Amino acid sequence: MQKLILAICFFSINYSSILAQVIRGTVIDQSSNIPIANADVEVLNLSPRKMVSTDETGAFLLEDIPVGRQRLLITYQNYEDLVISELIVAGKEAVITAELSELVEEEITTTTDPSIKTPKDRRRIRDRRMHANNQMATISTRSFTIEEVNRYAGGLNDPGRLVANYAGIFNTDDTQNFIIARGNSPTGVLWRVDGVPMLNPNHFATLGNTGALFAMLNPNTMSNSDFLSGSFAAEYSNATSGIFDIGLRNGNNQKYEFTAQLSLLGAELVAEGPFKKGKSSFLVSYRYSVLSILGALGLPIGTGAAPEYQDLNFKFYIPTQKAGTFTIFGLGRFGRVAVLDEDIDPNDPFAEQGRDLRILTGGGMIGIKNKKFLTPKTYLKTTLSTNYIQYNSTWDSLGLGPSSTDTIAHPYYLSNERTIVPGLSSTINTKFNSQLQLRAGIGAYAYLVKINDHLVSPYLQEYQFDNWLFHTEGFIQLQYKISNRLKLTGGLAGQYFSTGKQAYAIEPRVALNWYPGRRHAFSIGYGWHSKLPSFAFLFYVEPNADNTINNSNLDLGFSRNHHLDISYDLLFAKNWRLQTEIYGQYLTNIPIEQTSSSFSGINYGDFAQFPRITNLTNEGIGYNYGVELTLQKFFSQGFYGTLSGTYFQSKYQGSDGIWRNTVYNVRYITQLVAGKEFKIGKRKRNLITIDLRVNHRGGRPYVPILLEESKIAGQEILDYDRPYEIQAKPYTRVDVKVGARFNGPKNKLSHYFFIDVMNVANLSNELQHIYDPISKTEITSYQLGIIPNIFYQLRF
Repeated sequence: MQKLILAICFFSINYSSILAQVIRGTVIDQSSNIPIANADVEVLNLSPRKMVSTDETGAFLLEDIPVGRQRLLITYQNYEDLVISELIVAGKEAVITAELSELVEEEITTTTDPSIKTPKDRRRIRDRRMHANNQMATISTRSFTIEEVNRYAGGLNDPGRLVANYAGIFNTDDTQNFIIARGNSPTGVLWRVDGVPMLNPNHFATLGNTGALFAMLNPNTMSNSDFLSGSFAAEYSNATSGIFDIGLRNGNNQKYEFTAQLSLLGAELVAEGPFKKGKSSFLVSYRYSVLSILGALGLPIGTGAAPEYQDLNFKFYIPTQKAGTFTIFGLGRFGRVAVLDEDIDPNDPFAEQGRDLRILTGGGMIGIKNKKFLTPKTYLKTTLSTNYIQYNSTWDSLGLGPSSTDTIAHPYYLSNERTIVPGLSSTINTKFNSQLQLRAGIGAYAYLVKINDHLVSPYLQEYQFDNWLFHTEGFIQLQYKISNRLKLTGGLAGQYFSTGKQAYAIEPRVALNWYPGRRHAFSIGYGWHSKLPSFAFLFYVEPNADNTINNSNLDLGFSRNHHLDISYDLLFAKNWRLQTEIYGQYLTNIPIEQTSSSFSGINYGDFAQFPRITNLTNEGIGYNYGVELTLQKFFSQGFYGTLSGTYFQSKYQGSDGIWRNTVYNVRYITQLVAGKEFKIGKRKRNLITIDLRVNHRGGRPYVPILLEESKIAGQEILDYDRPYEIQAKPYTRVDVKVGARFNGPKNKLSHYFFIDVMNVANLSNELQHIYDPISKTEITSYQLGIIPNIFYQLRF
């Protein structure tokens, strides 16, 4: 400990010289995206304050800004003031795009009477942390930054795990990043990256899922992004639960910058800079996982093997004079893992004994986007993209060879899955005046699917499809500012899928926002949403008696969800926010069995395995309702914190007509995330950071085991007459992260390192209950124990 303290003091003394950085960027109109000239950009934290004005292109440059957290105030006549908070570090310029919202034109009476207020006096100050990046998403939307993804304890720099800190959101498995939003299955989640819908941007993704072990999205390449949990804007289709609207940032077009990272989870290098200074730029990141090191050290990682993965993120920004702006962007991943029988504890009842499993996965997305202004207030965005995802696995049964001492592998189960999705989309946006904005678009995607999953001996086909499917979607939406205090957003979304009996969906969306004062906001929203069936249901087949294939699940169509949300926001003190949301959802067209049973597709999607059932029909229903309360302290004076509480109910009805708990009905969630920074060094330019995350929620319902029947059968028999009547014990987890940030001299580099300890109290949280045929008892598996992650980052 004494050596650690001495090392920290050494760094703080040697990196305490005068440190300053550059903040630059562009100020644009939020609705039209046209640049705003002569807007004022002021740094609030400095004394005296520093201010500049934007040039004719909307660009600004602030030099000699001290490192640390800074707040910017951007103002322009007849626009709402905007406050932006930014962490400034050595080795990385801060590049900001500030979007200002125009006020409704009002008649102004010229007077010298100070009691008569002008529109400028009445306008609200908009804090970017309280609003979505997409101005059409006006309710049940939370924006997040790159810095937040990296800041929170226990998050593994994963946006999927980050949103699990929000009210109403939780994750059921510590080893995965599946998201349960307001009691809905993760299969209802949509990932959208730079406007392109992605199948599953996670490593080791399996058929029909939206989450997995690790995100392939690199936070260092992301821009500010949104997560939506209810009443989605009309431009979002094919989602019923939640939406990740992820943006990829442009690289620095003025200078070359590099970031190197190393942790127990992997190594990473990010490079960015100009192709042509001041204009085009590139941004490239590469990551490689070294989880096998953890396995060699004997540390638990939540799985029987050490997965290996690597990924690539990139974006090229190319502006032109006449053809508009082009961006070329993409993500790519590769992963493999081998779970061998020789490495499995023979006494582990949860492990598959006597078999070797090998998995090889890959996938990615590439897009080319063009944005061109047709008029000063109208732009057109067109994107050509391709998604790709592949999953191959081999189960081998182990048996004796010619010699009684030899062990040979016999193929037992083979999975070969490949999906390619070329797509074309186009969106037009126009601002008619300060009150009215129109946005409309259309997208078309072809799913080229080849799946062949089967038992080898005896041969049994389970998943099969070798054809293409077509999915198209379109929307139109308007935003009308009735006044500076009242805003109405509404539209229609539609989509078509080339299979299923429910092939069409027309979905109305509407939201109303009322701002009765500078610190208050009321909102109400409604949306009807639809989602394609999970491919794990759609492509499952069974052999018929005449040796034909029963592929009746191809008749499945969209599942539906009606969302109704009411929210109230109060900024009751400087940097303090209180938010309340009440919601109700009515789900229809859920896959269920045609014969009487308790089965419903609503209960699947947070594990790799789906039930093997055919002859499903879209006749199931369900509902969710709840209330969420969030108290938030924005980062100021070296401290931030969010305390949230949620109470909700999640119910469903199978073909037997009985209302039951869904598997996600944990009923309550309480969460705390908080952190403190301590300035150190002679000039207080360096930091010691402490971050805390506490998560407590109700236990997950599960299907009871019929113990006596299981003993007689010699295998697990579940009581599907009473599914989800029993709940696991409550879940509690505490994560702690301690780190330090040192800004190097002459503004050239910065160091950041931390140790993040997940489940620091080593609490035992139930994961699942199974029947053990050896002991003939019901046994429980548990979530992860203590998991440390040591991290180091260098920016230069």
